[in-house]
Amino acid sequence: MSGFQITRRDITSALDKARAFRDVGMLHKPAIEGAVGALACQVESVAASLGYGVLAGRYGAIKVGPLHVDFLAGMALHGAALFGFTGKYGDHAHNFATGLIDGYAHRVGIGIGTRMAIAARKPPPNVMAKGGLFSVAGTNPRGDYHIAGTNPRGEYRIKGARRPAPLTPAEIAAMTSQVR
Repeated sequence: MSGFQITRRDITSALDKARAFRDVGMLHKPAIEGAVGALACQVESVAASLGYGVLAGRYGAIKVGPLHVDFLAGMALHGAALFGFTGKYGDHAHNFATGLIDGYAHRVGIGIGTRMAIAARKPPPNVMAKGGLFSVAGTNPRGDYHIAGTNPRGEYRIKGARRPAPLTPAEIAAMTSQVR
């Protein structure tokens, strides 16, 4: 045999080091478990909010009567977990429900802020970052705001504001090159 040999002493030494590492881990076990639990809670909450956000982005606001489904589902999940219907998975149901309600609250906050900007006769800021990794809303070459329900050119209009000048050929060319 050439080159590679393991002696009994090497194995004993490696085993002693592994036991020492385990003992150090056992000293910090409560802190590690707490950190892992908090991380799991956050991941579940974000997954719920992201998942419903994707559905709402794809299919629009999903409602039952005047109430949004994410709010209703979040409240129902919290209730089910409180009354024990989720069994040993109650904590996970609470995390998921919190994510749904947080996503709903975020959208309500955007709506309130947008109404405040409109009341102040200012265009609301574009809440989807232009050029960001996941941006879906943007502006045209002039920087006119694009929000849901605006005209096909994506302009934001304030009542009483004068109409903008027609798009120039260069602006039209820039817009068509973005589509390709």
